[in-house]
Amino acid sequence: MSSTAALTSTRSDEGQRPASNAPAGWYHDPLGLPQVRWWNGLMWTNEVQEPRPEIQVSAAYRTPMVGRP
Repeated sequence: MSSTAALTSTRSDEGQRPASNAPAGWYHDPLGLPQVRWWNGLMWTNEVQEPRPEIQVSAAYRTPMVGRP
């Protein structure tokens, strides 16, 4: 079975979908591949990308509060 066929299958893949109210975005590939796949808000697409590292903000990074004493 090709990966496209697995993505276009009917409701048998319910466990692989983000929550029904999940916004469109990049999520871990439901096929378990080491990539991210675009969820368009209704279904998985064929758009894939290499996984991106998580953004981590340094604890030392501070921005001044505007309008605060």
